[in-house]
Amino acid sequence: MSLTTLIKTGLNALLDGPVIEALGQRAGNKAISVLHEHFTFTAFEMAHAYQKSYGYALAAIGAGLAAPEDRFKFIRQLKHSKVEREFADQIEAVYLRPFAAQRGVQDEVALQALRSQLIECIKDLSKWPQIFSAEERPLSEAELAAFLSHRGTLAITDLVLEQLRGVQAKLAVEDNTGCEGLLDETLVAFFRHEELLGDAVLFFFREILRKEPRVEKTLAALERKALWADVRAIKNTQQRLVSRLQRQLDEQAAVVKAAVEAGDFAKVSQLSPQVARLQDFIAEVPSKLQAAQAAWQRSHQSLIAFAQRFESWAKLLDNKVEQVLAAMDGLRGTVIRIDENVEVLLEKVDELMRRFELSPQIKARDEFTPHNSRSLALIQQAVTQLNALGVPPFGKAGLGKMSWISALKAIKAGSVLFSTGNANNLTEAERLFVQARNSTQVPAEKALASFNLFQVRLRRKAYDEALADLQTAIAIDPNYALHDVNKYPMVRILGAGGMGCVFLCHNQWAEGDKVVVKCFWEGRKGSHQQIFGEAMIMRKIAGAYVPTPLDSGYVNAVQQERPFFVTEYIEDALDGETWLKKHGKLDVPTGIAVGIQIAKGLQVAHEHGIYHLDIKPANLLFKETETGLMVKIIYFGLARIATSLKQQALSRSRASSMTQMAQGIFFGTLFYAPPEQFGETQYGQPGAKSDLFSTGAALYRLMTQESPQNLNPLRLADAPAELFQLLCECKEENPAQRPESAQLASRLEALPQVETEADFAEVQRRKAQQAAIREQVTEQKPRRKAQQAPKPKKPRLPLKSDRFGELRVVCSRRFSALRL
Repeated sequence: MSLTTLIKTGLNALLDGPVIEALGQRAGNKAISVLHEHFTFTAFEMAHAYQKSYGYALAAIGAGLAAPEDRFKFIRQLKHSKVEREFADQIEAVYLRPFAAQRGVQDEVALQALRSQLIECIKDLSKWPQIFSAEERPLSEAELAAFLSHRGTLAITDLVLEQLRGVQAKLAVEDNTGCEGLLDETLVAFFRHEELLGDAVLFFFREILRKEPRVEKTLAALERKALWADVRAIKNTQQRLVSRLQRQLDEQAAVVKAAVEAGDFAKVSQLSPQVARLQDFIAEVPSKLQAAQAAWQRSHQSLIAFAQRFESWAKLLDNKVEQVLAAMDGLRGTVIRIDENVEVLLEKVDELMRRFELSPQIKARDEFTPHNSRSLALIQQAVTQLNALGVPPFGKAGLGKMSWISALKAIKAGSVLFSTGNANNLTEAERLFVQARNSTQVPAEKALASFNLFQVRLRRKAYDEALADLQTAIAIDPNYALHDVNKYPMVRILGAGGMGCVFLCHNQWAEGDKVVVKCFWEGRKGSHQQIFGEAMIMRKIAGAYVPTPLDSGYVNAVQQERPFFVTEYIEDALDGETWLKKHGKLDVPTGIAVGIQIAKGLQVAHEHGIYHLDIKPANLLFKETETGLMVKIIYFGLARIATSLKQQALSRSRASSMTQMAQGIFFGTLFYAPPEQFGETQYGQPGAKSDLFSTGAALYRLMTQESPQNLNPLRLADAPAELFQLLCECKEENPAQRPESAQLASRLEALPQVETEADFAEVQRRKAQQAAIREQVTEQKPRRKAQQAPKPKKPRLPLKSDRFGELRVVCSRRFSALRL
């Protein structure tokens, strides 16, 4: 019984059962027919695939539990030099430690014992006889139908354990590995934790079979009949499916048109329902795919998360399962001995600081530190050992008086943790800084801890706390100020990013008027004109498109350190992202009007050789006025003032190689930056055309409220087709193929006028009023004694074209009402 259920569940995972069910609905027989023709696996082959998957799962879990040095030997033994060193690391974090905490395992020694027990038991299991077997027979239609009607989850851990217990009953020898009995109950509980064993087996089962030709042919046949779709990439899938169905519709429409012209209305009557069904199906494609994706995600949620987390495990399949299981003999549960000398641990921290040029004072660029897996593992090991030793604040000793480590060493440890970008480490760093600030009696250490807290809390957008921390640091040591705080006292933090931090301040020299002060993490060297000239020029040449510049300077003018720039504060204005959250996407006419203002601002700047290089919704200010939405481009002309850390990061590396926190800092820019800002030198240096790329992406975002990574015409279905084409041209990879800023403005202005919902409602209201007046006039006229029969009108077959200019045949369900 359990093997039948396992086969059914395995097919569900392999062929995305919920997708077939959602798309096929009442077409179950058609799906079974496709499976019967192409999915020619036998029950024996299914059982054999499960047996191999089980073996790979044991090896992967065992490797994840092993000491790091043993794990790497295991990987090298299998000749996987390219396998990431993080291979299976998450077994420790996601499964072992939560499982240990659940069972009351508190200290590192007990955890080490548990680890060793589990590894030895898994190694013993790897030597058991096979647990899956079946006859060499084809899968019956009943079994295939059962897979399609499967409503359960993909949880199979208990089914696999049932197979194990069946084998255990047949074994007559005692276990010699140290586990109690033949199947250790602690191991059973660990396998059940978060469905670890079942998810691992299904993961390998799917990886083993998904590239098998029979599986590929089955999915291709189902896709051709619109019974399956790859919902992992739903946008591309939708485009392919609609395109294929549209070709079918066009072919059918051509036949109908020919029949009409030939006067063969019997054929028209026969084909019209087919055309109508195709039209209906095309219209339903988005909703059907979304329903299929939702059903797949609900059913496969655990397996999807598991596959994303352990994607590198698939590399094990390059080796035969026998080789993988044999390599397990070298796995041990012993980890590096806990060093009870805290000073030794902190020496490791100092070594890391020297290696990565970190300092006790956090710098904004620290979050882009290029850590490798070894340094991250070393940091995590130090955190783990400090936890085990009960060092405040890691252990349960509370804040105390820092009797174990000094405030400065705690600050150093926090600085290293901050540089990893890991959210948990960020929390630990914040706790260390709080402890150092509250416990030290040294003013310099208190100021340093407060400034570091400002940096940490800035990253998690706790702006009120961050401002208080910065003010504390400045009160102790004014050198922590990021601008002239005497002239421009801080009111609140408006935001922060890869270039700097933005404050709302009072202008003490202008009766306390509010101003915006942009402070930069790092500045360039040069004369005041060289550094700030572009930003001040923008006031003269493009005053209508940028906030008015008021002041600029350095905190340390002699060393040209900590530059800042002051502009007017526009009351009640919202940046583009905040506008989207509060008001939703821009309607088409408003979006076009916004685009025209941006394009004209860019045109003026580009004519004077000034580039923005960071156009995105967050860098656009919107304010409602009587004449419409006013747009101001903020931070224009600042590209020369300071180094953008996130742009440096973009040019050095793609996001996948960056820390989690670094990705979060510049991810908003990632979708708006053109290839030349990623360091792709074949496109030359960033310039005017870079702003055009970013503008196209920003306008798409503002008018759809969706990511501009991939433009989708369906999201602008109510806009002129020329608008979508223009945005696509702006986002061309090659700058030479993008329009000029002047062309962008003129082409936006030339777009056909589109009615807003308000315009449409007003037109409808006027029509209703006119109809009521006509009705009153008609009632006053004498009624005619006899109504004349209307003259017969010659039937007309008007052509209707869609927004892409394609000829479409629209057939009603009644062939007599044909419209071509």
